[in-house]
Amino acid sequence: MTDPEKSLEDDLFGMEPARDERGPRIALQPRELPGCRDLALATSGTITFSLVDGIMMWAPLTTTAASSPVPQALILLLLAFGLGSLLAWRVGGKWRPYGFGMMVGWLILTLLSAGYLTGVSP
Repeated sequence: MTDPEKSLEDDLFGMEPARDERGPRIALQPRELPGCRDLALATSGTITFSLVDGIMMWAPLTTTAASSPVPQALILLLLAFGLGSLLAWRVGGKWRPYGFGMMVGWLILTLLSAGYLTGVSP
């Protein structure tokens, strides 16, 4: 055995060591987690949407009259996704987490109340 990288099996069977033909691997940099400021702004956006939702949906949920919650649902959708996406993508900066928080607030309230608090399923 003259070559230290070859083993006895390589010498006997004439096998070449396996080589990686794919080239260099791309190393992905890990993303930064959101900081406390971003989480606080997102939470305040969620709380703001929850308060507005509670005020708007109080009357349709407490009255026994046959009222339609469709206008409230449309306004809540416009508030959460219209204003939320405007803040997240057009205004940006420090308002971005607040806009995402408003959208997450609509999602959380819809899932937890099966759509009753957001007027999706009256």
